[in-house]
Amino acid sequence: MIKTISQGVFTKHALKIISGSNQNRSLTNQTKRHPVFERPQIDFTQEETILKKLIPQIREDILNESLVYQVNMPTVRAHVEKLFNDTVEDLKPKFLNCALISIYAYKYFKQDYSEEDLIKAGILGWCYKLVKFISFFKFQMF
Repeated sequence: MIKTISQGVFTKHALKIISGSNQNRSLTNQTKRHPVFERPQIDFTQEETILKKLIPQIREDILNESLVYQVNMPTVRAHVEKLFNDTVEDLKPKFLNCALISIYAYKYFKQDYSEEDLIKAGILGWCYKLVKFISFFKFQMF
């Protein structure tokens, strides 16, 4: 009925859109061939291994240096260690985007890098991630 009423007013293309469902429309061939859709996936396995190697060192640094004044309180240390294990060690790689990208960006911008440079970039990435951990820790403690 819409077609018969408005045939003189709308173009054929507009009538197709009005009569067809939004779900039936697909991407045009130009959009499918666009280079943005054809980019390869980035492999972060090397960056993930660097971050996983740094976890024990960072845990010990946090527990030993941050809890200097709570040496006589083993329950606080146990609680912080449990929080660290729950929030940091069990993270899936999809939640490590800031940390992974910091290492990847360092590798991209500096072509001749050493293993020590990548570890420093990984520590910077963990600093980004641990900001959320610290806010969670303060919320849990008080």
